[in-house]
Amino acid sequence: MLNQALSPGILRRAVRRPPPAAALWRLATTANPRYYLAARSVQTSQPVKDSEAEPIAPPVLPPDPNKPVDAAPVTVKGTIWFDNIFPIKYWKYDPRWILVRNYANDFAKAANKRLIPTEFPSSFKYLGLTPNWKEGGLFVHFKYEGHSVEEPVETIRSHIEQHGFRSYQNLQMVRVYLVKGRPWVDDMIGRLPSEIVKVEFTGPDPSVEELYKEFRPYGKIVNITMQPGDSKTVPRFALIEYMRVRSATSARNCLNGEAISGTGININYEKPHRKSESAWNWFSSHPRITIPILLALGAGITYVVFDPVRVFFITNQLTGRFSLKAYTGAAEQLWSSTTSTLGSMWTGQKHREQQAPAETWTERQADLARLQHHLKQTPDTIVLVAGPKGSGKSQLVQKAVENSKYKLVIRCDELAGQPAHVLLDRLATQINFKPMFNWLVQGSSMIDTMITATTGAKAGLSTTNEGQIRKMLELLSAAVSRVTMQQKEAREKILSEQRLHQRMEDHGEKIPSQQTAEDEKQMVSAPVPEVEYPVVVIDGFLASEAAKDSVIYDLLVEWASVAAEYHLAHVIMISDNPIAVKTIGKALPNKTIELVSLSDATPESALAVVQRRLGEQFDADALRSCIDGLGGRLTDLELLIQKIRAGMSPQDAYGEIVVRAINEVRKLGLGEDAIAGAGPTTSSSSSITSSASSGGAKYAWTPVQFWKIVQLLTANDEVSYDGTRFSALFKGDEGPLQSMERAGLISITYDAGRAYSLRASRPVYRTAFAEMLGDERLAATMGILTTKQAIAEEEAALRATVAEMKTLTDLKPAENKTVRGVVSSRLAALRDAFQGHVDKIAKLGEEQGRYKKVISIGE
Repeated sequence: MLNQALSPGILRRAVRRPPPAAALWRLATTANPRYYLAARSVQTSQPVKDSEAEPIAPPVLPPDPNKPVDAAPVTVKGTIWFDNIFPIKYWKYDPRWILVRNYANDFAKAANKRLIPTEFPSSFKYLGLTPNWKEGGLFVHFKYEGHSVEEPVETIRSHIEQHGFRSYQNLQMVRVYLVKGRPWVDDMIGRLPSEIVKVEFTGPDPSVEELYKEFRPYGKIVNITMQPGDSKTVPRFALIEYMRVRSATSARNCLNGEAISGTGININYEKPHRKSESAWNWFSSHPRITIPILLALGAGITYVVFDPVRVFFITNQLTGRFSLKAYTGAAEQLWSSTTSTLGSMWTGQKHREQQAPAETWTERQADLARLQHHLKQTPDTIVLVAGPKGSGKSQLVQKAVENSKYKLVIRCDELAGQPAHVLLDRLATQINFKPMFNWLVQGSSMIDTMITATTGAKAGLSTTNEGQIRKMLELLSAAVSRVTMQQKEAREKILSEQRLHQRMEDHGEKIPSQQTAEDEKQMVSAPVPEVEYPVVVIDGFLASEAAKDSVIYDLLVEWASVAAEYHLAHVIMISDNPIAVKTIGKALPNKTIELVSLSDATPESALAVVQRRLGEQFDADALRSCIDGLGGRLTDLELLIQKIRAGMSPQDAYGEIVVRAINEVRKLGLGEDAIAGAGPTTSSSSSITSSASSGGAKYAWTPVQFWKIVQLLTANDEVSYDGTRFSALFKGDEGPLQSMERAGLISITYDAGRAYSLRASRPVYRTAFAEMLGDERLAATMGILTTKQAIAEEEAALRATVAEMKTLTDLKPAENKTVRGVVSSRLAALRDAFQGHVDKIAKLGEEQGRYKKVISIGE
């Protein structure tokens, strides 16, 4: 049959080159059908298929003259490889072996009974087995008396196929092969099986055809790569790549140590070059190309995936749709009212303390109405609620926005002056910016530094804090814009339906609709809802003078100006810093800021608040004198109430507050290191001569200039800003006045956007000014410093006058009468000025002498 399939040319070549006798005997006596498949594949040039495992008739070959026709049985020893018994260990920490360890041991012990049949053509003796756990199979050693060593292999293979022994892990048949070489069983976890085997030669290189014939029976081969002929690497080798790893393991265990055409082979596994590894090598070797691509992909993923999620969470913070505060607030209000009612029923008295806040708002009704009216309009500017500390700015804004559906509060006092990671975390918490990934922000600079050190080029991974804050505020803009646009779309939809109904009604047409006439009439006559813009409150803006250069303030002002310009939301900024007006004005150069300035409560309202908080046990006359001295500043009134509740009398509590205010004023204004708790009498003897220089160096004003303010504000509630600025001590310089305001010593009131008058920043400071002015020694000391400075200035002016008079006297004008007249007129004016300087110096000297008598020690 084989000769009929061969062509005449192939037969002629076969006649000319007869095969060796050993090869003919092997082909004639083999019982393994796979060898016939290999032979037929070579002669017919047809690919070998695993399904063609049926025995075929051997070719008709001439008899071997060196071997008898009927060979006698021989006794041979051999080894059989059973594949697909255990899982192959692909990884040194392969978790599958934890589950199959007991099964593998039991199966290896019972392999003789399960895999080997009881009947063979000749005598078969089982000698033992050697498991190869790493490569998923086992070796069975045997002794056989028969015509060939392949007979027991075929018998065992038929037995396995008949009984259908399959591996439980992949449900494939157990495969059986005769071991032709010297198997090497090892347990080195560094050499794990792969689909590529490296065949090393200990002799001349075999051909690709010879390698294919030997290695093909174990599985389909993808490629055979021979070592280049000019390579000097020894030993020489070839790489054979199988489609499956188990084909490679079977070939290694069966052919290792075999000789192919007189060349011994040693087989090891070769680690495959994965495409992922090649891609990673390319990426790592081209960072200038790959890193920008990765950054672009990351930015795209962030934009597509995370940014919508963050906008969703920020919108939730604005609308409060998933917040439990509304429910908990109602429960707290119910509990408070219940306990108050039960308490009043038990004691027979009402809790007056809970009514105190309502009384406080009586002084703010106009400001409250102004804020609420502004929130009903379309936002086109920034609202600044300014006022001194303790004037109730935050409470006023909270009252104004309590009925707003969409609101959000940013508290700058929790952000400014904090470390970068703390600032970002707190800002993200306040606006509900999730997910944050702050750890990526912190580690990006480190990764950027490492890439720069290794590649020599900046990767651009590091993100500044300013960039992160801008990102948060941009998404906040997206959230408020979404809330506004949804309302506008709903409003426009209602308006369009109403216009359509009105147009059709005017033309006498009927609109087809499922609604009844009554429903249509109600829809047409229903009021159109107004757009309620979100409200963003920025509390504590520029609260800390030390942190005024913080980037958070600049970015918040920038964002607020954009929100106002594009009508996104109402932005209300609360600040007690006087420079907040100028800072916000720079961000909105073409618009006017809506400024709401708060003042202190009137004495009547302040007295009513204190009486309600303390009860009726204190007489109003006893409290009135304290209230007159403290004024209507809520923080000072709260401090008075706390001290009285602690057991102090109203007068003692009032005196302690005034003493503390005196020490604060002397320390800030005069640069003294005043001792807290020291009274005005004991502290008046401390010298401030050295503090003048320290105060002038630390602050932008001198102690003499501040003493002038003390004198002016003691005599008057408020003084003219321009008159004080252009006085002799200030000489038109407004820097000292602005610095005093920022330090919290005075407050500047504005009229029509310009500075108008000066007041004490706190009412209790005016009382402190009066106490300081009533201290004779302190007043005398400051008088000496003031007169000393004035005398020095007058003497300098006198010297300038004398020098000019001397210059004009020495001038020899021509006969021109006009020139002589001008010189004479100027000399007359200089003589009057000279006399005035002399008289003023004398007057200041007398005044200084009186001051020195006050502090004289009697020498």
